[in-house]
Amino acid sequence: MRDMEAWGAYFERDEHGQVVRFENARGERLVERYPQVDNERRFLNLGVDAFYQELKAGRGPIYLNLADHPDLEAARYPADNIRHSNRTHGYIRMMQRLGIDVTREKVEWTINRPNFGGSVRVDVNCQTTVPGLYAAAAAIILGSGIWGALSSGHLQGPLGFVVANAFKAGVAAAKAVSDAPKPVPTTEVEKLKTEIVAPLGVKEGYSPYDAITQVQELIFPLENSYLKHRQRLEKALDLIQELKARVPRLKARDAHELVRCHEARSMLLNAEVFFRAALERTETRGTNRREDYPERDDQNWLKWIIIKKEDGKMTLSTEPVPLDRYKFRPGGAPSREDPGWVSL
Repeated sequence: MRDMEAWGAYFERDEHGQVVRFENARGERLVERYPQVDNERRFLNLGVDAFYQELKAGRGPIYLNLADHPDLEAARYPADNIRHSNRTHGYIRMMQRLGIDVTREKVEWTINRPNFGGSVRVDVNCQTTVPGLYAAAAAIILGSGIWGALSSGHLQGPLGFVVANAFKAGVAAAKAVSDAPKPVPTTEVEKLKTEIVAPLGVKEGYSPYDAITQVQELIFPLENSYLKHRQRLEKALDLIQELKARVPRLKARDAHELVRCHEARSMLLNAEVFFRAALERTETRGTNRREDYPERDDQNWLKWIIIKKEDGKMTLSTEPVPLDRYKFRPGGAPSREDPGWVSL
């Protein structure tokens, strides 16, 4: 895995920018409280900081207020105007069906968290560093592995990227299978099967639903997931270790709960990777925001953070971004020998 410390947060909006009309509990509009925001559309990029600062100062919760919208009638969407490509319309229509009309009353609002972070590392044929394992599409969609370095197209619709790398991965995987010398030993297969169904044999143990909730309560708060600090990250990792100690006691009464057990295990691993990588990067870059390291540090941190499993343990290392090998350099970055090369 690479650069798992950079997760995003964003706001859904429609083509009129309507959902950026946020205000705090005092009725003060956030775009007026933060002078660095010169218009409401730009607020979409800085809104997470604004949410966090307002909540931290005790001026929460934050509300969406469309009641004074100049195009109020256009916001009362008829059913036939809801499009799959416009989520905000769908959210508002869904709330209207529940008896909540956001065009007539303000409602408490929160931030939409994407469900991805960094990338699985692959070569040009989509093969990972694990022999015989290939990855494509969403697993490698972040390109160089940090928020903002994306494949062409919107996050939810880079079809060209997906089609191209899925084809390459499929061809390479098929060839690898045909060239494979021997099947996996039966003893190893049986061992994996035993591990997979183990929660079904636990009678008194740890509920997977409790495990999932505890991981979510740990990683969802903005002060852990978006604006980070060493003390909070270390505390989060201590709690992760406590939860990991309970994993062998995960119990399942049926196949459905067995799935939840493996989901809980995966969520816990993902959370640990995220917190460890965030603690490792002692700078602010992209959405890896460090309150104790507020500046970007190109001199020391123009690097990728590589996460591996070695001898059963998670290890982190760094690798310089190879700008000298790039035909097209971000931001017109010069060569590494040039003192100004850190202008990425």
